[in-house]
Amino acid sequence: MEIVIPYAPRALQAQLHAEMQARRWGVVVCHRRFGKTVWAINHILRDALMSSKPNPRYAILAPTYRQAKSVSWDLLNGSNIKLEKLIVSMLS
Repeated sequence: MEIVIPYAPRALQAQLHAEMQARRWGVVVCHRRFGKTVWAINHILRDALMSSKPNPRYAILAPTYRQAKSVSWDLLNGSNIKLEKLIVSMLS
């Protein structure tokens, strides 16, 4: 079954996705309205879903735990509800 992530990257974000696929580690330095958080969450989500490792782990880093949670958790929780329901229905 094919899983579709409801995300359409802009041209520069798509280029960045391609660049990061070739590397294990990376630092993204972009302007303030580039969409770094949306890009990172969708990149991590795609890698986690496509990973062949038994228990892959991924992280979003920020200066504090509270900041990391407030910046990414709402986006991850809210924008991927359709995807979550699809995965749960596949596993059931």
